[in-house]
Amino acid sequence: MDRGSQVLEEEAMDEAILRLAALKSRRSTLRRQITMTNRQIESLINVRGSRRALRGCLRHVEELLLGSTRLHSEILAVEDNDAEAERQDSNHLGYITRSNELAVAAQVYLNSREGDAESVIGQNIIPNPAPVIDPVEAQRRERAHQEEVANALMRAEQAREQVDRAW
Repeated sequence: MDRGSQVLEEEAMDEAILRLAALKSRRSTLRRQITMTNRQIESLINVRGSRRALRGCLRHVEELLLGSTRLHSEILAVEDNDAEAERQDSNHLGYITRSNELAVAAQVYLNSREGDAESVIGQNIIPNPAPVIDPVEAQRRERAHQEEVANALMRAEQAREQVDRAW
């Protein structure tokens, strides 16, 4: 083997190693997103939260799992460590299993809320009006505020005079 082909082979190996590292990094990111979304689903179920948000989270975790499965297959195609591949297979199956368990629990929750009216969220909500303040109360508060400001200014002036005397 000549020196040129050896260099090309080493460069190809380096590229493969970098590509595998990038794929593994992406896998970690996807798994983190799956875990966070599963926690959101669990929370929405526990607090009897928004059905629309729950459905959105279910769709999102499904997309994440699909991407994670594709990525997992791609990594296994280039992974040469059989023990690591087996461990990652087990981890991947754990993510799928947990997500499926939550999807079933979410469906049970959605079925239990089937007869409930839809929640109204968005522009049609009328905010609570600000409490009405009695004009006499407003004047009393303003006077109290002005007295506090005057007292603070007087204390500041006294402190300034003490500093001047100390010099």
